[in-house]
Amino acid sequence: MNKYFTSGLAQILSVFFLVVMFQVTVLAEEVPLNSESKSMLIRTCRTIKRDVESVTRKIDDFFVSGQKVSQIPETKYKLRFELFAEEDGRFDLRPRINTHIFLPNLENRLAFVLNNYSRDILPKEDLKKRTLEEQITAGFRYYFPWTKEWTTSFGYGLRFHGIKPVIYSRFDFLRHCIELNNWLIYFQQNFFWYSDDGAGELTQIDFDRPLNDTFLFRTTTSALWSRESDGLELEQAFLLSIDFKKKERMIFIRTSVSGHKSSELQLDNYSLDITYRTQLGKPWLYFYVTPQLEFPREENFKDIPSIRLGVELFF
Repeated sequence: MNKYFTSGLAQILSVFFLVVMFQVTVLAEEVPLNSESKSMLIRTCRTIKRDVESVTRKIDDFFVSGQKVSQIPETKYKLRFELFAEEDGRFDLRPRINTHIFLPNLENRLAFVLNNYSRDILPKEDLKKRTLEEQITAGFRYYFPWTKEWTTSFGYGLRFHGIKPVIYSRFDFLRHCIELNNWLIYFQQNFFWYSDDGAGELTQIDFDRPLNDTFLFRTTTSALWSRESDGLELEQAFLLSIDFKKKERMIFIRTSVSGHKSSELQLDNYSLDITYRTQLGKPWLYFYVTPQLEFPREENFKDIPSIRLGVELFF
């Protein structure tokens, strides 16, 4: 195992530093984006934003007929395109959609949600495993006006795959920052139900320790149970984030171990990944690269290298 780890670590670090050096060179030379391509991208983003907000206003008008619709606040659109390169040379391009639109006439408590990825898996699962192939989820989420310390919401909607849609519902609790001896603690509890897969729950606790303005250490403990899971699935992860320029350019170093407990606890996977993320000229456009090593049990803990390249758009 030491031999596999050493060879794989050399591969992941080599690719990582090559990409970082390339990005540093580009930034140092201040190479601008092609103006025609940039204009086309901006026009496309504005068109999508305008069309989606137009539909949202019509839905909002249905609830409050005749009232002037205000500017939609806190509207979030996120698109991600990610390319996977695996050990055998295969490439896989997957788009990820995440839309979260608040309806102002309902006092910002009801949101329309549209996405094509699963939230009901452990954090270790990357975008390739999270993205739902040929599926889309659409529904509404209601935010309860309780306390500022807690965010509580109930969601209901449909997941479309093939002819017959799947009904889902979920109840989410999020406890905002608790300060304890220089640690920041976040707690999240999710309950979910699908008409085809049944019920399940996901629990996650994050402990953040800001070391200074540049470095942040985080430890994350997660547990998942569902009818589709292998008993109780568990994960322990550690992350170090390095902020070089007010979140415009960052590095994330993450390692994790995961397993499951049915009759007895078994370790299933070790992983190590390093993400370099940088802004590309605009606050809504980011590029990132993530070389990764995994040591899965089904491969006798042999190292499996891979790399992910991605672009994120926020508008």
